[in-house]
This record gives sequence, structure tokens and C-alpha cells, in this order.
Amino acid sequence: MSNDLAELLDRPIAFHRCFVDLGAGIQGALILSQAIYWSNRTSDHDGWFWKTRQQWDDETGLRRRQQESARAKLCKLGILEEDKRGVPCRVFYRVNWTVLGDLLKNVQTRRYKVRQLDGAKRTNKKAQNVPTITETTAETTSETTTPIAVADAPAKGTPAKPKKQRPKNLHFEAFRAAYDARFSEPYGAGTKADFVQLARFVKEHPGVTPERFVAVARFQWGRGEFIPGASRTIKGLCAAWPTLANQADEANGGAAAGGLTPGQRMTAEINILVREGMKAEDAAAQVHAKYRSEEPF
Repeated sequence: MSNDLAELLDRPIAFHRCFVDLGAGIQGALILSQAIYWSNRTSDHDGWFWKTRQQWDDETGLRRRQQESARAKLCKLGILEEDKRGVPCRVFYRVNWTVLGDLLKNVQTRRYKVRQLDGAKRTNKKAQNVPTITETTAETTSETTTPIAVADAPAKGTPAKPKKQRPKNLHFEAFRAAYDARFSEPYGAGTKADFVQLARFVKEHPGVTPERFVAVARFQWGRGEFIPGASRTIKGLCAAWPTLANQADEANGGAAAGGLTPGQRMTAEINILVREGMKAEDAAAQVHAKYRSEEPF
């Protein structure tokens, strides 16, 4: 190596990478690194040292505007202090070690949080890529491999809404049992209007039992004709109830007779239990046991 080249490379300057994160950029970090170098070598007991613009240029390679911009940022952060003195004017500089220490602590805290966040992301990514864990058990010469499920995977798509169960209504079951016995076409499961009408009817006529309700319906069916507004449906029966009930009472000499037979009532109650989810044979056994317990000795 020639002497000229060795002399050219003989004066490297220290550059602290952590200063870049303080907010003054790379040029500010370069000025600050060199200011710390001279602060540790000044004879001033308060830490002041002076330097010309040309000296900054020789040491850092920064031109005038670059120097002024970097120094302005450092002064705004409170890290670097400037003081103009004497004639001709000289600019003195001093590093505020307290402010610098506080800002470096903040930088260290931010880096620690970023490392924690990155570590958590890597952990989650590894967990997603872990293959299915299997558990192997051996008995004599057979081997069974069973996947160990960590968590149930959510079903794709929107889950189906559960079907709404019809409310328990003995009036409806009694009416349907009598209707199916009277007509060749079954009444079916009933409509929403049937249950709305029945709910209103039971509220307005709390004393009407299922037996009386069916007795008046049978009276209407047996006449072979329908009064205005009435029909052989639940809605029609409820709509014409006062007139039909009075006519049935007059025809039977008092309260309408001919309610449900024990067999029809048992059928109605079995139908209610089946609609609530009970097996037909279990429902029949339960209802038959109930009626056996009610028989007089």
C-alpha cells in the first residue's frame, strides 16, 4: 500500500447505527457520532467544543445544506446544543447526554416490542404449519394410529338454523284427532294461523276445555251446513265460536256433549309428545301408564 493511500485511510470516523432511529436520519446520526467523539476530547469542563463548517465537511463529507439540516433536526430533538461566540463568530456544540440517554431507552424499548411481536408471529405461523399429530398404540402385533384433534374446525358456510318447534297445544291435538277420524283427508300439522288463532282463543276463553272445543266442532261438522264466517277449520271454528257454542248447547240441552273419548284423548297426548321429540313407542307407553294410574280401584 502506498503512503498516500495509507494516509488517506488513516482517519476513519465512528458511526453509531442506533442513532439513526432517534429521528434525525443517517446524516444526523453521522453528525452526532462525530460530536460525541469530540465531546470526549474537549478541554472544556462543560463539554463544549467548536468546529467550522469546513471541518464538518472534511470529517463527514456532508455539504453545507446537509450539515445545517442534520444539525437542525438534532437541536429540535434536544440532543445537540449550539452556541455562537466571539468575533469572528464561532459555533460551539455540546451533546445533551440526558436527552440522548432517554431517547436511546425509547429506541431500545421499541426494538424489544418489535422482537416480541415478530416472535409471536413466527410462533403462530409454525403452529399453523404443524402436521397432524398422531398417537400410536400397539397391542400384541396390531398398531392403531389415531389423530389427536387440537380443536374442532368451524364448519364452513352459515350453520343451518334450527327448526322452530310448534308450541304444545292440547286443543289443536284434540281437534286434529277428531278431524282425522271424521274426514278422509287428514288435517295435517297445522298452519301458523291455526296456532295464532288458538293462542288468542285460549286467552279469551280460558274455561273452554279441549273436549268442549271438539264437541262444538263435531256439532258443526254434523249439521252439514256452515253458518256465515264459519268453516270446518280451526280458524273458522274460532271465528264463529259464540254462535256455534250456543247452538250446540241448545241442541244438546245444555253444555255441548260428546267430547273426546278416552282413546282420542290419549291419541292427542301421544301426538304432542312425539312432536316434542319423543319416540312414538315411548310416548304411547308414557300416556298409557298415565291413564292406568288414573283408573279407579
